[in-house]
Amino acid sequence: MILFSEYLHKINEEILRQISFINAVARAGVPQNVLNQSHKAMTINDFLENTPPEAHGAYALGISSGGSGMKGIYFNIAQSLNLTQWPSAYAKAFGKNWAQKINDPQITDKFLDYITNDSKYIVFFLPNNALASTAERRYTREEVEYFVRNPEKLKKVIFVLGTYDLVDPEDYDKLIAANRNKQQRQKLSADVLKNPQLHRKPGEPV
Repeated sequence: MILFSEYLHKINEEILRQISFINAVARAGVPQNVLNQSHKAMTINDFLENTPPEAHGAYALGISSGGSGMKGIYFNIAQSLNLTQWPSAYAKAFGKNWAQKINDPQITDKFLDYITNDSKYIVFFLPNNALASTAERRYTREEVEYFVRNPEKLKKVIFVLGTYDLVDPEDYDKLIAANRNKQQRQKLSADVLKNPQLHRKPGEPV
């Protein structure tokens, strides 16, 4: 049985795309003044390779399903860097029965009021077209809109751009998803994310 550490040397290690900050800002579609007023805005490559100390243990916002590339990348990154994932944050804010309150039209504002008053920082993995009005993106869009309306809350927000473009879907399917169970995929994804310098894909940033 091959160990994951051995397996990583047998596959094409070049899986993580380099993200252009300028291009990622344009794709995100978030007003420039919002990014400027945040604590920090950076690409996912910079975030993984030079994680700000204040990000450790921070709350993590972002799309947790339906993103292209490494499936479940939100949860993979959050787990790898010990970030507080949004389900845990909701439970902390509203109690163990938080899911029963999720359809409250004011739930996003109440949630963000809670975590922005905490001492922890917030790492926001911005998707492309972050303000797009689609049902599956309701909460992420509302979170962005909250910070647009409340710029004073941005001082503890780290925006991370390009997360959902980090891995080409074909590379993910070929190198990570193929013929592996969920536990193996999570382990391999974590190995890649914790050692991003070893897995840079050559070529121009996207």
